[in-house]
Amino acid sequence: MKFLWIAFSLAFLSMTVVAADDEAKALFEKAKQLEKLSDSLTEKAEKACYWGKGGGSHACMEGFVKKYNAEHGAGSFELLPQLNVIRYTGVHFKQLMEKFPDSSYAGEADYHLLTKNLVGSPDEVFPKVKEFLKRHPSGEWNCKGQMLLGRLNQDIWWIHKKWSWVLYNWKMTEEDLIVKAEPYRQEGIRIFEKVSKDCKGEIKEVAQAEAKLLKAHKDDGKFYGIVNETMVSETKSTP
Repeated sequence: MKFLWIAFSLAFLSMTVVAADDEAKALFEKAKQLEKLSDSLTEKAEKACYWGKGGGSHACMEGFVKKYNAEHGAGSFELLPQLNVIRYTGVHFKQLMEKFPDSSYAGEADYHLLTKNLVGSPDEVFPKVKEFLKRHPSGEWNCKGQMLLGRLNQDIWWIHKKWSWVLYNWKMTEEDLIVKAEPYRQEGIRIFEKVSKDCKGEIKEVAQAEAKLLKAHKDDGKFYGIVNETMVSETKSTP
């Protein structure tokens, strides 16, 4: 009888785990789907608000945000008024992390949440990445987090080399900017070489290529999160 009870308990536990993972998967897939929908939903709202009878106002765009949230879940979308873009907030990634932190989808959901809002100065961006690395001290998502950290140092190196952060009434010499930029180039190289050593597969190859570029005082031509106050640029996070 005791054996049957243990067997029943194990079977029930297994079913519970499978059900939880299925729910986590559903949240993850919904999040990915809504993220892909953002551009088309923005386009639909713009056509109605600016080409139609919407009066060309943010209020009209906000009306579409309210409509989309009613269809897809509270807090799913938000309007970025400075860009006039309707963006998916990542709320389902967050729900997944809160409800199923041990799910096989949790690491990727956490990474998506990290990269969705990774734009700003080093003081704003670096702490977010370092907290992510604390949550993922090893494995695939640590490798991706380290890779992102290397690329953010690459961003800083490029910005210091080209513009610096703030333009005052005086002008820094090109030599001064190079001096300020160099520590970030070296740190980027160090991180990429660490990823090349510790990680496997495609990310290892990409890290080797990034290190080679930085050693040659070049970059991959993309911004991953660091911007200065004079930049108007789209950022692109790592895959």
